[in-house]
Amino acid sequence: PLGIVVAAVLSPWRSGPRLVLVRGFAPSAASGSRVVRRGSSGRDALTLAEAYFEYMGWSEDDIAKVKSRYHGKFNPSLEDNVKPVLTWLAGHGLSDAQVRKSVVAHPRLFTYSLENSLKPKEQWLLDLGLEKSQVAKTIAGCPRICSLSIEDNLKPLVQWLLDLGLEKSQVAKAIARFPPICGLSLEANLKPLVQWLLDLGLDKSQVAKAIARHPQICGLSLEANLKPLVQCLLGLDLNKSQVSKAIARFPQICSYSLEANLKALVQWLLDLGMDKPQAAKVIVRFPPICGLSLEASLKPLVQWMLDQGLDKSQVSKAISSQPQICSYSLEANLKALVQWLLDLGMDKPQAAKVIVRFPPICG
Repeated sequence: PLGIVVAAVLSPWRSGPRLVLVRGFAPSAASGSRVVRRGSSGRDALTLAEAYFEYMGWSEDDIAKVKSRYHGKFNPSLEDNVKPVLTWLAGHGLSDAQVRKSVVAHPRLFTYSLENSLKPKEQWLLDLGLEKSQVAKTIAGCPRICSLSIEDNLKPLVQWLLDLGLEKSQVAKAIARFPPICGLSLEANLKPLVQWLLDLGLDKSQVAKAIARHPQICGLSLEANLKPLVQCLLGLDLNKSQVSKAIARFPQICSYSLEANLKALVQWLLDLGMDKPQAAKVIVRFPPICGLSLEASLKPLVQWMLDQGLDKSQVSKAISSQPQICSYSLEANLKALVQWLLDLGMDKPQAAKVIVRFPPICG
């Protein structure tokens, strides 16, 4: 009857063909296109691709994003474009959710040829040193890579990174860890970043190591992220050399939020009893502290130290002299150490004094 279509075409790409009754759909008379229309809802015509996405459980919001980002009338062939691309993505180990996310982010995937575009990109990434599972994650993380030219975009990027001082294996890891680097412009993004880091005081080898260790730095804005970070650190009475050393040692600091991480940490250190120069030294000596959670890590650590009999000034002194203590596990390091000291014959105050006088023992 009208309004019901037997749609073997809507079977999932991961399984073999099976008949599915899709209620409420009726064929449209649109010439030259394979379209179905909801018989009673009054909604606009759906392409077979849209109906297929609905059948697969994609949300209306996701389908709307696919259509709006397609750049043109959305009516790709289900059999010639949609299913082959979804099958290819799934065949590289992507979950259904990852496949959906990739398509929503870059629906023009359906316009690329498997033989002339997608498979050559896959082989190029494999030849670079990525594993098949990493290729899948790279594509999921930056589906736009499928639209880039190997000769005009990807090879120049790799050569530039090699010339900067990264090894081929480091380039492969950088792309695997931060796929969007493939879509960044050498002239507008990467070269200005490198020049800024050099002007800050890092040498070329330090810049190369920073990118290898944290390629996400390449995607940060100079004006919105990096310059405000440096200005904040300089405002703590650090000099330019100290700031450059902190970034060279721990480039991840560049990705942290000024408000939620850095400024909140500094205020917490000040409230703990440190002065501004002491707080600054803590950050310089142990930049990873900027990424620790106040609620989940730092505050529980301080409370535990207070519970051991230390006063606030002693806790402050221990952290300022050995900020690495903040990254130690309460259970595996600190509590186990105290118990060992107690078993050795010390009382609780004596064990607390050991920590204050020699904080490195906690590690």
